[in-house]
Amino acid sequence: MSARTLRSGFLALLVLPAGCAGPVAPAMRYETGDLAWSDRPAVSAGAPTQRLDTLLGDSRLGKLIDQALANNPDIGVASARLDRARAELAGIRGQSSPQISAEAGIGREFSRASGKSLQLGAKSLRLDASWEPDLFGRIRARGNAGLARSNAAQWELQAVRQSVAAEVARAWVQRATLGRRLQIYDAVIARSEELERIVRVRQQAGAATRVELGLQTIRVLELRERRKLLEQSLDRTRTVLARLTGEPAPGYVAVDPSPSELQMPDIAPPAPKVMLASRPDIAAAEELIKAADGDAFAARAAFFPNLSLSFVGMVEALTGQPTTQSVSIGSSLLAPIFGRSGLKRDLAVARADQAEAAELFRKAVLGALGDVEDLLRERALSRERREIIDKIAGEAKLTAKLGRAQYLEGEEDLRTLIDAEELLSDAEESQVLIWQDEMLLQIALYQASGIAGPRPD
Repeated sequence: MSARTLRSGFLALLVLPAGCAGPVAPAMRYETGDLAWSDRPAVSAGAPTQRLDTLLGDSRLGKLIDQALANNPDIGVASARLDRARAELAGIRGQSSPQISAEAGIGREFSRASGKSLQLGAKSLRLDASWEPDLFGRIRARGNAGLARSNAAQWELQAVRQSVAAEVARAWVQRATLGRRLQIYDAVIARSEELERIVRVRQQAGAATRVELGLQTIRVLELRERRKLLEQSLDRTRTVLARLTGEPAPGYVAVDPSPSELQMPDIAPPAPKVMLASRPDIAAAEELIKAADGDAFAARAAFFPNLSLSFVGMVEALTGQPTTQSVSIGSSLLAPIFGRSGLKRDLAVARADQAEAAELFRKAVLGALGDVEDLLRERALSRERREIIDKIAGEAKLTAKLGRAQYLEGEEDLRTLIDAEELLSDAEESQVLIWQDEMLLQIALYQASGIAGPRPD
C-alpha cells in the first residue's frame, strides 16, 4: 500500500464522523406580516419617548422611579446576568487568540563533603504558546452564540427596568386611588353619623322606631369596618413601594399622592409590526434564537477534526555551568472518531434548543399582540363605562339630597334614604375606581408599546 493511499485513508477517517452529523440550518423565525389593531386606534410612529412620570405629570413619581432604577434588586439581578454573559463572551473570544504562558524557576542544592559546604544555584525560564486555528467555525459559532446571549441579557435588563418603572407607577396610582376612597368614606361616615344623630333624636321624640335607629347604627359601623380594610390596602402600597425602591419596609414613609395631581395620558401604541420591533422581551427572545443557532453550528463543527499548533521554549542556566537552550514546535490533528454517540447527542440537544427558542419567540410575539389587543379594547370600554358612571353619580347625588329632605319632612321612610345614600357613596367610589382602571390601562399600554432608543451594542 502506497503512502498516498495511507494518507487518503487517514484523512477519510478524520472526517468520517462529520458525514454522520447531517446539515444544520438556522431556526425558522415566526413572521406576522402587516397587521392592524382591531379597534383601529390612533397609532404612533414608535414607542413612547417620554418617561411615565412625565406623562403622568408628577415629579415625585419621577424621584421614586429613579430610586427604583438605582436600587431595585430585580434590576441588580438582571445587571449581574448581563455582566456574566459578557464575561463568558470574552472567554469564548479569547479561545481564538494564541494562548501564551511563562514559567520561571530558581532552585538551590546543598551538599556536604569532607566537612566543606558546596552550594549550586539553578535558574530556568519556560515559555509555552499554543493556537487552535478555527478551521471549521466551531469557535466562531460559539462566539456568535455568546454574543447573542449577551445581547439577550441586555434586552432583558431593559425589560426589567421598564417593568419596574411601570410597577412603581401602578403602586403610585393605586395609592392615590385608595387615598381618595378614604376621603369619600370619611365624608360618607360623617353624613351617616349625622343621620344617626337625627334618627336618635326622632326616636326619642317618638317619630322614629328603635329598628330605624338600629339600621342606621349598623350602617355607620359597616362603613367604619370597610374603611379599615381600605387603610390596610393603603399600607400595602407603602410596602410595595418600599420593595420596588430597594428600601426595607419597616420605617418606610410613603408620600400620599392625589388623583387631582395626576394627569390622564393618552397612549397611542405603535402599529403591531413597529411595536414588536420595540419590545425588549421580543428582542431578547430573538437573540436567544441566534444563540441556539450558534450552539447548533458549534455542535455540528465538533464532528470535524481540530488542529492545534504549539511552541515550547526552554532556557536553563546553571551556576558554573554552560547555558543550555531547547525549543520545540509541533502540531496535532485530533478527530472525534470513537465519540460519535456523544456528539450526536449534543447535536440533537442543540437542534431541540433551536426549536424551543423558536417556539418561545412565537409565544412572546403572540402574547404581546394579544395583550395590546385586550388593552385597547378594555380602554375603549372603560371610557364608555366612565360616561355611564358619571351619569349615575349625578343622579345619585340629586336623589340622596331629595331623600334626606323628604325624610326630615316625614315624606319618606329611613330605608329609602339609606338606599339613596348607599347609591351615592357607591357611585362616588365607582368614579374613583374607573379613573384608576383607565390610569392602569394607560400604564400597561405604555409598557406594552416597547421602548424608544437604539438597540444594544
